[in-house]
Amino acid sequence: MDDYLDDLDYQKTMLERFRAKYRDLDEVQKPVHLYALLDQGGLTAVERQTCADLLERRRGVSLYAGSGLGDLEAIGPVLLAMPDLRGDELLTDADFLNANPDTDVFVQLLSLARDHAARVTWIWTPHRADTLVEHLQTLLHARLGTDGEDVWFFFYHPSHLKVLHKTLPEATRQYMFGPVHAWWMLDVHDRLIELTGEGSSVPRGWEVLPVPADVVEALQRAAMPMQVHAWLQQIRMNLTTGYRYNDQIAEIALLVERAFEQGLGRPSDVATFVAYGLRYQVDYDRHPQLGVVLSETVARNEPLAPAYRRVGKAVWRELAQSAPLRVQALADRRRGEELGRRYEALEKIGHVRLRARIVNASGKRLQHVYFVPFGSPRGDRQHLGSIDGQMSAEVVAEKDELLSPLPGEKLVLHWAESTPLPSGRTFWTDYESEVSVEGEVPLEDGTGLLELWLGAYDKRVVMYRDEDIWRDAGRSGK
Repeated sequence: MDDYLDDLDYQKTMLERFRAKYRDLDEVQKPVHLYALLDQGGLTAVERQTCADLLERRRGVSLYAGSGLGDLEAIGPVLLAMPDLRGDELLTDADFLNANPDTDVFVQLLSLARDHAARVTWIWTPHRADTLVEHLQTLLHARLGTDGEDVWFFFYHPSHLKVLHKTLPEATRQYMFGPVHAWWMLDVHDRLIELTGEGSSVPRGWEVLPVPADVVEALQRAAMPMQVHAWLQQIRMNLTTGYRYNDQIAEIALLVERAFEQGLGRPSDVATFVAYGLRYQVDYDRHPQLGVVLSETVARNEPLAPAYRRVGKAVWRELAQSAPLRVQALADRRRGEELGRRYEALEKIGHVRLRARIVNASGKRLQHVYFVPFGSPRGDRQHLGSIDGQMSAEVVAEKDELLSPLPGEKLVLHWAESTPLPSGRTFWTDYESEVSVEGEVPLEDGTGLLELWLGAYDKRVVMYRDEDIWRDAGRSGK
């Protein structure tokens, strides 16, 4: 259920990104058509069945239409007109239950891209489909590097598009991307990537797309994780832990980048490095003996696989035993980095919004309880209400949402306590106390817990990253 809700939240966010793009283009009165480029090559049987109705309804135009390459026309990329996604209403469960056709198309294509980023990209353009396809077809014939090798160029793969947009000479980049407002795609972490264009008219077609040698090299490096993945699948040694293709590529890409840092360049050596990395886990190459092997192999320009096979079994046994510790150390580092980024973002805001738990352990009824951030005016107060007291037990109250200073900062607690008078009347006395917020910031909005413990002689405020950590802390009330 949580995964379903997470997916729905993601889809809502992405739908708003698409609508915001429409608004931006409409505000400057630019004509706009939105297309999805669906790559049919490599679709699984289930995905093909899912896409069959979609292709029939959206009447796609093959990127290879009229090329004479019948096989590629049948299984290659297809340009699909997206439904008009303009609107203000939120995406809800009802959109799924009622089978809203426009929402269904959007969610289907988004889901395909989240599983496999190369399946779908989106093109914002002022041009109609037939005009856009004619332009894209001129990009299929490329001349690579200084050797002048002419090839069929699968430019539409997201890894290629990002490199081409970044590294092509400006005139070539404008020729390729100029006729689009923007080219959108997901990366392997589900983040939306935008490659901007000028929304210009379609230029006169070039006979061949020139791709300089340095760009070819960058394209090869960018494609390496996918090539290694295919090799691992072929030899049945894919030890990645992710279920989705994107997740597996993300795991492999980290090791590929590490292989490049070690000076490895041959695809076979990179693949070997990755295969061992998946088996022996993060930082396995930092073992002193392996460090020597890698440096000598690179210096002598020798293959890596036989060099690894000469390494003693004791080294591999040691790496296998220490793998869980290294994995945990990496998780701790990433968690620290994520907390750091989150804290930096929150510092700009100055507070965090989260649920609160107020524990009255003073033995007295507390009235008009509130706090303000240290140094802030009382207008910024966060009201906690009144809390009953018991002499022999804690009394707990909860508040669904409040704004709290960040851990390490101070707040000023205010409350009133009653004192019975001989006359039978009650005298109320106002108190305040400066308290430092302890703990960790939540990683996401709407998560986490702020606990305020109000004892007779002590006050504590602790922020928990999530409520599971609070439960695991085994609180005894103090």
